[in-house]
Amino acid sequence: MPLTAEDCRSARALLGWGQEDLAARSSVPRVTISRFEKGTSTPVVKTLEALRSTFESAGLYLKDVDGRHRVFINASCWLIAFLKASQQIKIGDRIEIDERPDETLVLRNVSRNDDIRAAGAPLGGQWRYNYARAGDKGIVYEVSPPREDPDYGDVCQVSYRLDPFDIETAIRSA
Repeated sequence: MPLTAEDCRSARALLGWGQEDLAARSSVPRVTISRFEKGTSTPVVKTLEALRSTFESAGLYLKDVDGRHRVFINASCWLIAFLKASQQIKIGDRIEIDERPDETLVLRNVSRNDDIRAAGAPLGGQWRYNYARAGDKGIVYEVSPPREDPDYGDVCQVSYRLDPFDIETAIRSA
């Protein structure tokens, strides 16, 4: 399904990116993106593929609903993990999110056979919709450096993509 100018603008808005951000991530010149979004030119197929690939690498997938309507599905999720000095999580690790009887979340690092306690979903905020949910399975694509939290000790943000990509899970998370 070809990427349209409207798709490009919508995807950037969903990700909170400006044209400069998209240009830096995709290696497509900002002027090319601007002309495409204004409708004054249509990029070559290779450029459209680069833009689409950049959105997909950020976890945003374009899906055809019924041949007339298209939606973006965000398959990127995140959570705050409470780490001990001995625990590690790395990019590429396979993870699962479980919920304990007391309703706390647990990040199960399947790759390293380790359970890591995680914070519950934030009560508000722009990115609450794609916070981790019990039952999620994915692959880690970003881990922030650990930081000291006064209440919880060492914490870090772990971002992952649902894997295998499950449209029902992604829609549930939206």
